[in-house]
Amino acid sequence: MQVIYNSRTQEPENVVCFCSYTMRLFIAIPLPDEVRDRVAAVQERLKKVPADVAWVRSEKFHLTLKFLGEVPDEKVAPVADVLSAAVRKFAPFAASLHGLGAFPSMCSPRVVWVGIRDGRQPLAELAEAVDGALQAVGFAREQRPYSAHLTLGRVRSPGNLDALVKRLALLKDSLFGAFTVDHIDIIRSIMHPQGSEYQSLAPGILRLCRRSD
Repeated sequence: MQVIYNSRTQEPENVVCFCSYTMRLFIAIPLPDEVRDRVAAVQERLKKVPADVAWVRSEKFHLTLKFLGEVPDEKVAPVADVLSAAVRKFAPFAASLHGLGAFPSMCSPRVVWVGIRDGRQPLAELAEAVDGALQAVGFAREQRPYSAHLTLGRVRSPGNLDALVKRLALLKDSLFGAFTVDHIDIIRSIMHPQGSEYQSLAPGILRLCRRSD
């Protein structure tokens, strides 16, 4: 806030507010449409079970690398800069989605997820590099090892949970296809009364560009 004074009377004449705002951000790997569609098809089969689950909309499917929380707008550019420097040291790599699981367990699901088959090691290394890069601009490092997964839904209450468990067991070996991880993104989560909306802040910019040996 800046107070502007009258040059003759020296009385306060106006107040100018230079306002900063925050954005709820996370770092993620987007999915290609064909993989997203396969995941959505299996999710539809799960939705047929009348369990009380908040299902993630298919356009929001992604692999989270790190959640940042509320970030001042002036800090977004430094975040992008350190991420760009970190990920360019990686060569693009193959990954694939395979299988369904749940936290804390398949018998007592609270979060339903899709797992990773190929690419788990490079994904973990990429997440570690992202974590280290962001520490340099003031974000605390993660205390738990990285666990790559795609969240499908969150259980809200135990209603019809047994039916959901049976359907998960039936579909647990589902295959969703392979894709190339060649970039990451900074995603803004915008909250609305009807739910959140995701906005890409660095589409196609933060690329993995080291050449493979």
